[in-house]
Amino acid sequence: MKPDSSIRILVGAVRDYYKSMTRTEIFATILVLVGVLNFVMYMAFCMNIGGSAGNGDIHDEKYFVSEHGNRSEVTSRTFRMNQIHGRSLWITHPMAFLGLLIFAASSSKVYHAKHLR
Repeated sequence: MKPDSSIRILVGAVRDYYKSMTRTEIFATILVLVGVLNFVMYMAFCMNIGGSAGNGDIHDEKYFVSEHGNRSEVTSRTFRMNQIHGRSLWITHPMAFLGLLIFAASSSKVYHAKHLR
């Protein structure tokens, strides 16, 4: 089997799966994906700079991120970007949770509609 054919099979399976989903389920899936991707990007950002601004501090106009007691000095721009990105989690985490609830409720209705006839 060629690698190209495996990718085609995977793409075809994903396409068929999304064709069978309702608009509500697609919306819920997007909410969950946005939340998960934002969290993964934030974690990668924190690992790359050595900590988070939420755990860090500013002393004598020097900006420090911290994680598990290890402090790293960063630029003010990096500190602010990490701080803003950390605050965005307060929006995207509830979005992802809401998406899971919507998806569960929607799937439950579809399941009951199909199996209770």
